[in-house]
Amino acid sequence: MKGFFEHQYLSFKKNHIANLVALAQIDDELHDAEIDFIYKVGRKYGLKDRHITNILNGKDTIKVEMPGEHSDQVNQLFDLVGMMLADGIIEPVEIEFVNGVAKRYGFTNEIIDRLIVYVSKHQYPGDNWNEFLDEVKQFKIKE
Repeated sequence: MKGFFEHQYLSFKKNHIANLVALAQIDDELHDAEIDFIYKVGRKYGLKDRHITNILNGKDTIKVEMPGEHSDQVNQLFDLVGMMLADGIIEPVEIEFVNGVAKRYGFTNEIIDRLIVYVSKHQYPGDNWNEFLDEVKQFKIKE
């Protein structure tokens, strides 16, 4: 059973990186800073460089899956915002993409504004990350 869960977690991590690549390519230009950011995040999640390269080159077919847990959703949005800020230019199409992801996760756009401020101050989730996770629950759309 361990092999199944390891495979599932590897798929989750690859999907996470694929979402970052999709955002990086949305403006039809992949900047060096964006590529560096993708590798940095991939390594943070324990992916090998060859896995990241295959995702960047479209050689790794990835089924897009949405994270279900609140913390996983916010972590994905954190990295998407980090990718958006990586080249120093926030394109309207990038904001639209990230807002669309937030909406699919059931958040209002305010979470992205809050994440932009947080990511600008913290390259990685800081000591206050759990407090931040609790704080942004208020941006979940009530059903």
